[in-house]
Amino acid sequence: MPSTILYGHPVSQPSRSCQWFIDFTNQKVQIVAIDTFKAEHKKPEFIEKFPNGQFPALEDGGFYLSESMAILKYLARNDLRFTPKDSQQQARLDEYLGRHYSTLRKISTDFFRPFMLGNKDMIEPGYESIKNILEKFDARLGTQPYVLGDSLTLADFLFVPEVDQLQVVGERYLEPFKNIRLYLDRLTRDVDGYKKCFDEMTQAVGVIQAAHRRRQQQQQQQ
Repeated sequence: MPSTILYGHPVSQPSRSCQWFIDFTNQKVQIVAIDTFKAEHKKPEFIEKFPNGQFPALEDGGFYLSESMAILKYLARNDLRFTPKDSQQQARLDEYLGRHYSTLRKISTDFFRPFMLGNKDMIEPGYESIKNILEKFDARLGTQPYVLGDSLTLADFLFVPEVDQLQVVGERYLEPFKNIRLYLDRLTRDVDGYKKCFDEMTQAVGVIQAAHRRRQQQQQQQ
């Protein structure tokens, strides 16, 4: 059994970034799915290792690491394909990583989360709040094959699990962004591990939404 373990959840976008990278690079890492219904990430044995009680989280022997960007950098440390060749390329990657939470993560917080929780009135306002961000990335992907240029980087592994959620909510939300659609189609076809992670996410979405509906029905009957 691998001594390195990734704790995560298929609907967690940062978890999918890490799992996809692990699959793509064929690393010997055990994937452990957190049972969010049982709040396994809040139990004492998890908090002892990861005090913030969040996932993804990586255990490597006696070394414990949280935060998806830190985990990705750690997993990529020995892979020359993901080590920028000069200081400017590294700076460009760091620039993207620094902006990720204030830009692309809004897809999850403002748009996808209302969908998951059944807050239908919040989906359209959430979509309007992210359209400007999507338009900028769509224009960028019209001039280059990947987020930061001509090759796959850690930026792509963070970018994709955010934007592909648009398809889950409804194809019409992705329709205006031709270049993003072509980019996702190419990754699905050509990049190992991506389709597997996406399919696991869509299955988990169905399970979670069904659980929310049952809970709402129970509350209405009380």
